Amino acid sequence: MCLSGLSNPEFDVVDGRRGSVTNDQPGVGTRVERTGVGRSIPVGRLTVARLRDAVHAVLSEPAYRERAALLRQSIRARETESTA
Repeated sequence: MCLSGLSNPEFDVVDGRRGSVTNDQPGVGTRVERTGVGRSIPVGRLTVARLRDAVHAVLSEPAYRERAALLRQSIRARETESTA
């Protein structure tokens, strides 16, 4: 989950499971959404309800976790290739 345009440090969200919400550049938030591993909320559109709904979706919908696992495997494979 990315909150685009904030200058606050990363903080954790606890909703039965551990997750994290980060601040980042808008382009990173776009890539997070495009890859399906999270959601991005532009700071100008941030509301408590939008944040709550996005956190709930990311933590409860298995597709986010599955895509994150695939992305992790892809990154690890590239790291292994570059060190071989």
